[in-house]
Amino acid sequence: MLVIRRTQMRIMQHDLNAQYAVHHLARLRAQFPGQTQDVSDLQLRDRLSRLATTAQFYGISNHGDLFAFISLALLYGDDFHEFPPIQALLRDTSLDAFDRIGRVITGCRGEWKEGLPQVVGAAQQADQAPPMPDLPALRHTI
Repeated sequence: MLVIRRTQMRIMQHDLNAQYAVHHLARLRAQFPGQTQDVSDLQLRDRLSRLATTAQFYGISNHGDLFAFISLALLYGDDFHEFPPIQALLRDTSLDAFDRIGRVITGCRGEWKEGLPQVVGAAQQADQAPPMPDLPALRHTI
Protein backbone atom coordinates (compact mmCIF):
# COMPACT_ATOMS: atom_id res chain seq x y z
CA MET A 1 0.00 0.00 0.00
CA LEU A 2 1.25 3.46 -0.91
CA VAL A 3 1.57 5.86 2.01
CA ILE A 4 1.93 9.60 1.43
CA ARG A 5 3.29 11.63 4.30
CA ARG A 6 1.90 15.04 5.24
CA THR A 7 5.08 16.77 4.14
CA GLN A 8 4.77 15.10 0.74
CA MET A 9 1.12 16.23 0.50
CA ARG A 10 2.12 19.79 1.37
CA ILE A 11 4.80 19.76 -1.33
CA MET A 12 2.34 18.40 -3.90
CA GLN A 13 -0.27 21.01 -2.90
CA HIS A 14 2.33 23.77 -3.15
CA ASP A 15 3.21 22.55 -6.64
CA LEU A 16 -0.47 22.52 -7.64
CA ASN A 17 -0.92 26.05 -6.31
CA ALA A 18 2.12 27.21 -8.26
CA GLN A 19 0.73 25.60 -11.43
CA TYR A 20 -2.61 27.34 -10.85
CA ALA A 21 -0.84 30.67 -10.43
CA VAL A 22 1.11 30.25 -13.67
CA HIS A 23 -2.04 29.22 -15.55
CA HIS A 24 -4.07 32.26 -14.45
CA LEU A 25 -1.32 34.88 -14.30
CA ALA A 26 -2.08 36.53 -17.66
CA ARG A 27 -5.82 36.49 -17.05
CA LEU A 28 -5.48 38.15 -13.66
CA ARG A 29 -3.12 40.76 -15.10
CA ALA A 30 -5.68 41.54 -17.82
CA GLN A 31 -8.63 41.68 -15.44
CA PHE A 32 -6.83 43.59 -12.66
CA PRO A 33 -4.20 45.78 -14.35
CA GLY A 34 -4.11 48.38 -11.56
CA GLN A 35 -3.46 45.79 -8.89
CA THR A 36 -0.84 43.84 -10.83
CA GLN A 37 1.07 46.35 -12.94
CA ASP A 38 3.88 47.07 -10.48
CA VAL A 39 4.46 43.43 -9.53
CA SER A 40 6.83 41.01 -11.23
CA ASP A 41 5.53 37.68 -12.52
CA LEU A 42 7.48 35.86 -9.80
CA GLN A 43 6.03 38.05 -7.04
CA LEU A 44 2.51 37.66 -8.42
CA ARG A 45 2.89 33.88 -8.76
CA ASP A 46 4.06 33.67 -5.15
CA ARG A 47 1.13 35.83 -4.01
CA LEU A 48 -1.38 33.75 -5.98
CA SER A 49 0.08 30.55 -4.58
CA ARG A 50 -0.27 31.89 -1.02
CA LEU A 51 -3.85 33.01 -1.70
CA ALA A 52 -4.69 29.59 -3.14
CA THR A 53 -3.39 27.99 0.06
CA THR A 54 -5.53 30.37 2.14
CA ALA A 55 -8.60 29.58 0.02
CA GLN A 56 -8.01 25.86 0.47
CA PHE A 57 -8.00 26.39 4.24
CA TYR A 58 -11.65 27.40 3.80
CA GLY A 59 -12.37 24.41 1.55
CA ILE A 60 -12.25 26.43 -1.68
CA SER A 61 -10.52 24.42 -4.38
CA ASN A 62 -12.72 24.57 -7.50
CA HIS A 63 -10.93 26.68 -10.11
CA GLY A 64 -13.81 29.12 -10.57
CA ASP A 65 -14.29 29.64 -6.84
CA LEU A 66 -10.54 29.90 -6.34
CA PHE A 67 -10.35 32.54 -9.06
CA ALA A 68 -13.15 34.47 -7.32
CA PHE A 69 -11.32 34.27 -3.95
CA ILE A 70 -8.09 35.54 -5.52
CA SER A 71 -10.00 38.29 -7.35
CA LEU A 72 -11.50 39.45 -4.06
CA ALA A 73 -8.02 39.54 -2.54
CA LEU A 74 -6.73 41.64 -5.44
CA LEU A 75 -9.61 44.07 -4.99
CA TYR A 76 -9.75 44.28 -1.20
CA GLY A 77 -6.38 43.10 0.06
CA ASP A 78 -4.97 39.67 0.81
CA ASP A 79 -6.48 39.72 4.29
CA PHE A 80 -10.07 40.43 3.09
CA HIS A 81 -11.08 37.00 4.42
CA GLU A 82 -10.38 38.19 7.98
CA PHE A 83 -13.31 40.67 7.83
CA PRO A 84 -15.67 39.08 10.42
CA PRO A 85 -18.76 38.64 8.19
CA ILE A 86 -16.63 37.18 5.41
CA GLN A 87 -14.76 34.88 7.75
CA ALA A 88 -18.05 33.65 9.25
CA LEU A 89 -19.37 32.84 5.77
CA LEU A 90 -16.18 31.15 4.63
CA ARG A 91 -16.20 28.94 7.72
CA ASP A 92 -19.88 27.99 7.36
CA THR A 93 -19.64 24.32 6.44
CA SER A 94 -23.40 24.06 5.98
CA LEU A 95 -22.88 25.80 2.61
CA ASP A 96 -20.75 24.48 -0.22
CA ALA A 97 -17.82 26.56 -1.44
CA PHE A 98 -19.73 27.80 -4.48
CA ASP A 99 -22.50 29.26 -2.29
CA ARG A 100 -20.04 30.71 0.22
CA ILE A 101 -18.08 32.54 -2.46
CA GLY A 102 -21.31 33.77 -4.06
CA ARG A 103 -22.51 35.20 -0.76
CA VAL A 104 -19.14 36.82 -0.09
CA ILE A 105 -19.24 38.50 -3.50
CA THR A 106 -22.81 39.66 -2.89
CA GLY A 107 -21.81 41.07 0.50
CA CYS A 108 -18.81 42.88 -0.96
CA ARG A 109 -21.07 44.47 -3.56
CA GLY A 110 -23.76 45.38 -1.06
CA GLU A 111 -23.89 45.65 2.70
CA TRP A 112 -20.10 45.44 3.30
CA LYS A 113 -19.11 47.73 0.43
CA GLU A 114 -18.38 50.74 2.64
CA GLY A 115 -16.71 48.95 5.53
CA LEU A 116 -14.61 46.35 3.81
CA PRO A 117 -11.64 48.35 2.48
CA GLN A 118 -11.16 50.26 5.75
CA VAL A 119 -11.50 47.19 7.97
CA VAL A 120 -9.20 45.06 5.89
CA GLY A 121 -6.66 47.74 5.14
CA ALA A 122 -6.72 47.49 1.36
CA ALA A 123 -4.61 50.04 -0.47
CA GLN A 124 -7.48 51.86 -2.15
CA GLN A 125 -10.15 53.95 -0.41
CA ALA A 126 -13.80 52.92 -0.77
CA ASP A 127 -14.48 55.58 -3.40
CA GLN A 128 -11.39 54.57 -5.41
CA ALA A 129 -12.01 50.83 -5.31
CA PRO A 130 -12.55 49.35 -8.76
CA PRO A 131 -15.99 47.92 -9.42
CA MET A 132 -16.45 44.28 -8.55
CA PRO A 133 -16.37 42.19 -11.73
CA ASP A 134 -19.57 40.40 -12.67
CA LEU A 135 -20.32 37.29 -10.65
CA PRO A 136 -20.35 34.99 -13.72
CA ALA A 137 -16.95 36.33 -14.74
CA LEU A 138 -15.53 35.39 -11.35
CA ARG A 139 -17.24 32.06 -10.82
CA HIS A 140 -17.23 30.49 -14.27
CA THR A 141 -13.68 30.93 -15.40
CA ILE A 142 -12.82 27.51 -16.74
